[in-house]
Amino acid sequence: MTRATRYVSCLSLWLSAGFVAAAGHAEPAPAADQVRQDPAAAREQLKVGYQLKKEGKFAEALPHLLESLRLHSQIKTLMNIADCQEHLLQFADAQKNWVLARDQAVLQGQLEAKQEAEARLAALEARMPRLVVILEEGVPVGTEVYRDGVLLGEVSLGAALPLDPGQHRVTARAPNHGERIFDVTLAERDQVRITVAPGPLLAPADTASVAPGPGAVSSAAPPGAAPVESSISSSSTTAERKPFWGPQRAVAAGMAGLGVVALVVAPVEWSVADRRNKEAILHCDPWCEEDARDERDAAERALLLSRISLAAGVALGAGAAVLWFTAPRNREAPKGDTAGPRLGAVFGPGWLGVTGRF
Repeated sequence: MTRATRYVSCLSLWLSAGFVAAAGHAEPAPAADQVRQDPAAAREQLKVGYQLKKEGKFAEALPHLLESLRLHSQIKTLMNIADCQEHLLQFADAQKNWVLARDQAVLQGQLEAKQEAEARLAALEARMPRLVVILEEGVPVGTEVYRDGVLLGEVSLGAALPLDPGQHRVTARAPNHGERIFDVTLAERDQVRITVAPGPLLAPADTASVAPGPGAVSSAAPPGAAPVESSISSSSTTAERKPFWGPQRAVAAGMAGLGVVALVVAPVEWSVADRRNKEAILHCDPWCEEDARDERDAAERALLLSRISLAAGVALGAGAAVLWFTAPRNREAPKGDTAGPRLGAVFGPGWLGVTGRF
């Protein structure tokens, strides 16, 4: 029984130290792996993509070329990607990759690649259709214009901006006005100019019917954008309830449990020390036998362990109480009561307790 109680007491001390260390220190997050390249795999993907491109299968070639670029960035890969994108009428992406290929060729001193990229870039920009969006005179204050879901700033209105060939949508909207949509189809080399304005003024009933309420989806989101829930704060809004068992209370509960174990071990060891001390006294008259000396030494060790357990139990209990009563509150305080956590002590003959509000 004595060995068991010693083991439990030592275990309680060791675990309490672990709980305190865990509460005060957070483990650092592992560093992100550095991006590695694979030139051999990139070369194989480039060969597959180039062969598909030669066969005119540009849509099938593009994924292989993009994977090759991810595995190992090279100028010739960028140029093949841009070429495929041109054939797929993805002019904006092709323009970006021709610019990247040109800039990399300049940095690497590859004159031929630089000249080819510049020539292809100039030819592509001549083919790109351009759209000019102009606001109608007298539009309401706060009018916004979106092109394919992207808000056009003031300096973009009236500018000839390049686009991919195909269908495009321009949307004009203003506060308390209806939304007006303009669909435009562009072909290569087109230069199109459109004038836009929001829809008519909404009647008060219509305005109220579309006004967002608490938690409703905002009507001011750009077309095509994901809906975003509005957040309304006021003095009467109920505060978000926090979970009762947070990390701090969990640590406090663990420390309290260990404190109870230590306080149970303390009187047991004290009893063992007293018993062994009495046995040693019986065998020490008029001198101490060897067994008696061993009993006396064991009694002293048990007494020391009892004192350590008692001190550890008190310390763990006090620490658990502090952590528990200072943990974040899980409910709103009553109206007019702004006091924080309260902690007090109660005691009587031979006992001590802790009370509080959290």
